[in-house]
Amino acid sequence: MREHQNTLSDERTAFLNIPYEIERLQCLFIESCASRYYTVRKIQKSSGRFSTGVDHVAFSRIEDEFLRYREKQLAGTRYKMSGKSIRVKKDLPQKAVITEEIQNKIVIHVNNTNAKLGMQLYKGCDLKTYRKNYKKDTIRREWILKSTNVKKRFLVTFTLRDRVLQTVIEAAVQPITEYYADSNSFGFRQKETALDAISFLIGCLEQQKKSKMGGKILFVKVSKEKYNSSKKRRFRKKKALKIKNVSKRQREYFYDYYIRKDDVIMKYKEVEQKPFLFFSNYYIINVKIKKCFDKSDHQMIIEKYPLCIKYRFFLKAWLKVPIYNTVRWRDKIILKGKPKVGVSTSSIVGQSVINCVLNGLEETI
Repeated sequence: MREHQNTLSDERTAFLNIPYEIERLQCLFIESCASRYYTVRKIQKSSGRFSTGVDHVAFSRIEDEFLRYREKQLAGTRYKMSGKSIRVKKDLPQKAVITEEIQNKIVIHVNNTNAKLGMQLYKGCDLKTYRKNYKKDTIRREWILKSTNVKKRFLVTFTLRDRVLQTVIEAAVQPITEYYADSNSFGFRQKETALDAISFLIGCLEQQKKSKMGGKILFVKVSKEKYNSSKKRRFRKKKALKIKNVSKRQREYFYDYYIRKDDVIMKYKEVEQKPFLFFSNYYIINVKIKKCFDKSDHQMIIEKYPLCIKYRFFLKAWLKVPIYNTVRWRDKIILKGKPKVGVSTSSIVGQSVINCVLNGLEETI
């Protein structure tokens, strides 16, 4: 599969060369009821379902409804005027105590409200009804602290409607972007993590070591008892999980056991060489692309993103969507401006857009 990807690297499917069959399938998927239902359910289960956009619409949280009920019951009472926190349950008046019956009523009310909002999103996000006069919603910028230092970075929040639309578009484009992505690209991709990148680097270093030690040592597979009793050089390799759906601490694996056998020499067995071995030693270089999301050119994004022409106006609208808040976190004046370059890091399509822009970087390097 990866060799096939490398041969097609110069013929990547982009906006200008999408085959008619793929374009037709994209339109069928985007306009289907199943895709809308899937995206609405995905948004309902996401961690950001409680964050609101400029329209202040979000899914309800049960804990917030409990606090709202207490505030309503304590309005005008001495407890409220005393300045005590309603989160402290010690001295609460009797009418503000949440009994099991009230708790069940609040839970039912929250579930019904969320289901009603999900149905509104399902009915209001029919992409067949949108044309090129689509009016995008303004996004809200929030400044949050970085985990590494005292500096702040901005986090933008889209409305729920735009999040559903972006999820539909991203799901329609993802099979193409995953197929034509660089073989050793691990960022912002499904089933590809930082651990996969580390294991790939370890494999490269092991291959280098095997190339230098080729024709000397052979490891043979043995039983567990012989592995435990042996004092020679040995190692074990994970084979499969014994029990699924358990926590990390409780995981147990089946292993294959190997020990070194000195009397077997690899004289006639060729050592497998990888095609990218240009030097005798590897150097792992850590490079950061500065402001990759913020400085990406809009024209390049439009040309490289493999989305059908019929729904291309969505991507153009999301790239030019107005941002509402201060330009810098220390400023006090709230502005509303349209970005000329870049794509939002918090947008659902932003990650797949950057992967499309960076495709081919591996071969160039």
